[in-house]
Amino acid sequence: MAATTSKYHVNVTPGIERAEAISAALQSPDYMAKFFHFKGSEHNLKVVTLSIDLLLYRLSNARTRDDQLSLVEQNRYPANYFDIARQEDVDVQQAQHDILFGFSQVGLGDSVVPIYGELEKKKKQTEPILVTDHGVIVNGNRRVSAMRELLQQPGAGSFNHVSCMVLPPSATEADLIEIEFKLQMAPETRLPYTWTNEARSCKQLRDANRSVEYIAEMKDDDPKRVSNLIQMYEMAERYLNEWLQRPGAFNLLDNTRQAFFQMVTRRQQKRPMQQKEVAQAFDFFVVEHRQALEDRAYDFINAIESDPGKFAEKYAENVGITLSVAPPSIPDEADQLLIDLGADDQEQEKDILPLISHLKEIRGNKEQSEAALQTVEAVSELLIAQKKDSGGAALKLSRDAFKKLSSVDPSTAAKKTVQELVATLERIEEKTKTLLEQARRHSHG
Repeated sequence: MAATTSKYHVNVTPGIERAEAISAALQSPDYMAKFFHFKGSEHNLKVVTLSIDLLLYRLSNARTRDDQLSLVEQNRYPANYFDIARQEDVDVQQAQHDILFGFSQVGLGDSVVPIYGELEKKKKQTEPILVTDHGVIVNGNRRVSAMRELLQQPGAGSFNHVSCMVLPPSATEADLIEIEFKLQMAPETRLPYTWTNEARSCKQLRDANRSVEYIAEMKDDDPKRVSNLIQMYEMAERYLNEWLQRPGAFNLLDNTRQAFFQMVTRRQQKRPMQQKEVAQAFDFFVVEHRQALEDRAYDFINAIESDPGKFAEKYAENVGITLSVAPPSIPDEADQLLIDLGADDQEQEKDILPLISHLKEIRGNKEQSEAALQTVEAVSELLIAQKKDSGGAALKLSRDAFKKLSSVDPSTAAKKTVQELVATLERIEEKTKTLLEQARRHSHG
């Protein structure tokens, strides 16, 4: 079903009037309700009935942050448009309403009915929302957006007033982040958050001096998984900021959770820095072209991270890039001992950093990117095969390649692809000559 376009125009009641109206309502609450997610203890909170016009969307709502940042990146809104300092701005509240109303129409398969559809059917609120003493919605933003839209329909007058559980004045912004986290990000949450929204919230809490163990306990999750999630988010930010040069474009991260998980969990922290940097560049290149690779992208990332130095050198060899010898690093005591004893047969390490510039230069060229991805695939398959069977991998890959080439019939190629076919076969010819020379030297070695 196509999403319904918003018809509601937000009105913002001035802050002083809002606070006075809520304070008056709190003098004679409808009832008291137990709340367990504020400052780690049980509280009895007052539940009151408030005009829907008194309520204010919370701009730092975790579910909407990806959309906010993406809209700013697309120049739909200026930078810092959704900053909390602008929370009382009617235009900003309207923009937040439009985002939330979109979410209110989203379900999850057959098991989760969209909030908008549920309220449209029942025509009444079934549980109170959670607000601050100034009417800022902490939990229930989507429901309020749906109720406001339904007010445009006949017979929905019950939504003019909303049942609200009110937090005490002592609730801070850090408390609100924690409350939302506890209420919305447990495994049983009905409508899942994007992985970046979830990870950002974990990072915000960690940056607010909450321990990873505490965050994991709130999520009913494992601390190691929470730590990985934060690292994944930080790497995703680097991908957007440094690789794509599109900070905030979180809409470009669909179907990337597994890829960033593999980058974080497969990476060995003790590797030389240049290997980490080159591995990251190849990983990002693969993620950027993941649609063309389908599920093979995960195999490629595994191959890259298993041995970045070897992967980079094999890639350079395949594309004809000559790598110079890396400048000598300062040896530790063990290395210095080998040098003093005259160990002169050590393999010289290659400088693989130029491959980062190479990938950045070709990433915007469709033909060059496709050729590079083919090379990434070939090198990945080689390393994977070598790991599985170090004795027979080279022979198996050669036989597989021969079988594939045997099925090629240039006479059936479309004319528009002939030139590219010739260029590809020429590269195969050059590569075959190189491999043949290496194999002959090895057989006589």
